[in-house]
Amino acid sequence: MRADARRSHAKLVEAATAAFAERGAEAPLEDIARRAGVGIGTLYRHFPTRLDLQAAVYLSQVNAVCEKADDLIISAPPEQALAGWLHALAGYMVTKRGLSRALIGALGKDSELISGCWVAMHDAADRLLTHAQQAGVLRTDISADDVLRLLHGIVVTTEQAPEQTDRLLSLMLDGLRPQRSLQTRRPVLVRRAEHHRGARGDAGRAADPLQQLLQRRGGRDAHLEDVVLLPRHAVAGLDRGEVAQPFRHVIGRGRVEWLDRHERRQR
Repeated sequence: MRADARRSHAKLVEAATAAFAERGAEAPLEDIARRAGVGIGTLYRHFPTRLDLQAAVYLSQVNAVCEKADDLIISAPPEQALAGWLHALAGYMVTKRGLSRALIGALGKDSELISGCWVAMHDAADRLLTHAQQAGVLRTDISADDVLRLLHGIVVTTEQAPEQTDRLLSLMLDGLRPQRSLQTRRPVLVRRAEHHRGARGDAGRAADPLQQLLQRRGGRDAHLEDVVLLPRHAVAGLDRGEVAQPFRHVIGRGRVEWLDRHERRQR
């Protein structure tokens, strides 16, 4: 298309997007042409049928949502990228107002347009989820299908109460975060000095004021009973991902236990 034709095409899609959001997929075409600042003849030259215009708007919106996902992956931390995209996707779902139903009714859900747009949106969600899961801010048992279904449920239930959308999205995001057990959330104390072994081979206990305080209070404060004491070399090994067996003192119980690989990963 010539430059002026491209501008008219873009204006019509933009005007139709606003009209469909406000008045549904059956918004008058004359009103759309007026919004775009063109005549009805120009509208029909670009879009011979209402269905053609609906398909162009639908495709434009899906492309914008997918591009938003890629932009956020680059520009925002993983958790913020996911949250920002879910809010953008919720806004898209609200504004389409029957557009997808009209297209599915006319073309069928297995049509090239509908199936292609669904795959594109699913892949965008999957990229964001993988990005967040690799960063450790999202549960690993969550799939793109799960997220899209949950979001669809929120949009449907808040159609008459849109002010509730943000609150429900926040609750949803809370549920998507990794769940840590109470054990892995207990305090961890890392000794700054090396441990030295005494004559009997036990880990020597240096005159550490903090350790003495924990020993005195360990029997009375339950949350101090599982404080972990690791020597510096063991911590360095954990940081490097080595399988070396660091030890811990369980304060208040007088026992020394070995951390297995699974427990180290959790911590």
